[in-house]
Amino acid sequence: MSTGSLQTVNSRVALLMVTWNQADHLPTALDSLLNQNHQLFTLTLVINGKDSETNKILERYTDPRIKTVQIHPKQGFISALNLAFQHSKPASFYAIVYASCFYSPMYLNLLLLSLLRNPSAGGVYCPTHHGPPGSHFPIHSEPEYRYLELLSRNFIGKGVLFRNDIFKQAGGIFVSEKQGLWETWKRMAQFKPFLFYPETLMRIAPNRYEDENTHYEPILEKDILPHFKVRCLILERENIDFEFLRQLRASGHEILTTHPKEGIPDVIVIGSLLQLDQAVRLAQRLFLPVLFVTNQDSDLAHIYYTQPPLMRGFSFATSSPEIVNRLKQIDQQEPLRYFPEMKVQDFNKQLAQMPMLLTRFKTTLLVRSYSNPLYLKNTLQWLMRLNHPEEWGELLIFCPEAHPETIAWLKTQAYTWYAPQSKEYYPELLYLLQQMRTNLVLGIDAGVLIPPEWFLKALPHLSNPKVGMVSSLLHNSEIPDQRLPFPIHSLQQFEQTWQHYRKSKNVAKVEAFPLLSDSLFLMRKNVLERVLIAGPRVSPLGYPATLAHLLGKLGYARLLTRETAAFNLLL
Repeated sequence: MSTGSLQTVNSRVALLMVTWNQADHLPTALDSLLNQNHQLFTLTLVINGKDSETNKILERYTDPRIKTVQIHPKQGFISALNLAFQHSKPASFYAIVYASCFYSPMYLNLLLLSLLRNPSAGGVYCPTHHGPPGSHFPIHSEPEYRYLELLSRNFIGKGVLFRNDIFKQAGGIFVSEKQGLWETWKRMAQFKPFLFYPETLMRIAPNRYEDENTHYEPILEKDILPHFKVRCLILERENIDFEFLRQLRASGHEILTTHPKEGIPDVIVIGSLLQLDQAVRLAQRLFLPVLFVTNQDSDLAHIYYTQPPLMRGFSFATSSPEIVNRLKQIDQQEPLRYFPEMKVQDFNKQLAQMPMLLTRFKTTLLVRSYSNPLYLKNTLQWLMRLNHPEEWGELLIFCPEAHPETIAWLKTQAYTWYAPQSKEYYPELLYLLQQMRTNLVLGIDAGVLIPPEWFLKALPHLSNPKVGMVSSLLHNSEIPDQRLPFPIHSLQQFEQTWQHYRKSKNVAKVEAFPLLSDSLFLMRKNVLERVLIAGPRVSPLGYPATLAHLLGKLGYARLLTRETAAFNLLL
């Protein structure tokens, strides 16, 4: 047995659970906890109010490690959680678990071992897979990319294990019914930071009781900016404006000149054109945003004329009013502005506006409906099963050609939808996207059925700042298992290569095969906004003026991945 295993075996964990009217999920949660590889734990379960169904289920569980506490009348979630803590058997480590979650057998083992190996940390957390009630989709045990969320962004989620001594230093009590656990984690982080464990070890089914009592939307100025700390990997510090470096230090951000041994940085900072290629390579390998600090108009001109995708692939920081005006003129974007004697809160607010820094993978679902509501309903149903490392952003249903039956159905639903009054709708769509605090856009046509792993398969290809769009194969009912035998980077290349391949192989008709189209794509939101600014005003989403076509004119690479595919009911 390894040293790490011995450490884990000798470490007791006290699990705390509060439940009410969750009998449909509870057996799955309890069974997954009792089947943990790490068996040295106790579970204190508080039934928060009258709940006969839950009591019936618990009668089947005779494990001595489970202790139940019934309270009546029903209390707030945080009050019930404190009661669970008071009735629990004292332990060095605690974890809050949920009746709506399924836990991987290695959940406690891996989180506990990670915390034991890092004594400077007060807690550890992992991402969750969000699935609908009763879903049986497998937990993706290791996503194809690594990412690190700042504690100050909250978004820790529900997979948290923490040290009891740090909890006691922070007051030894869960606080604030209004802010939920967010306030407790924030207080604990002032003593020791929380680690991020990158593997997804739990699946959560949406549950109304827990969503109402545990979800808190942090306020930027109050909850995030005062605690906002960023790890900046600076390539050749002598090229960075001294005033910008001074602002970083004054705001408490960490300045790195080499890649850290533990964890990853949050942003790459450069100050010279000589570092462009190195920054692109690092951004692609680590999936990080890049900040170019410059006061030279010639730097912008060089990027704009030689590598135009980097105008949106990078963010810019400047103290020059001329650079601010030039960026607005050529690309309609706001740079990070800094100046002497700038307040920490104001500097952090500017920094927090960088794409991919806050809620890095939050995604707008843009569903475009051209036909009757049956296709739209099918697509929405499949979208709800899609795996994502965070919670999804907003859902926007866009109806360029308003089908009367679809509009009538949408009026009875709670979805956000929009039907433009004319074909000149690029400015309207641009305005709607700019209101959404997300970094990515998943565009899909009603009628396309998307597999659960599609997002996680397509996402890594966007790590390159020069890539504008990722699409995938679309199949129809005639040939559902086909794969193209050659790489595709543009619609023109597809047409040329396919004609040659079709003649030499004598395969089926061309209409049965996928195109690099707009029917299903993943893009950075700021890149899509640039396309909407530069694109035509009339009928923009149909060939020949497809998004892929417009991105090509702007110099962006367009990729078609063959790692995953979708099914188009309309082909």
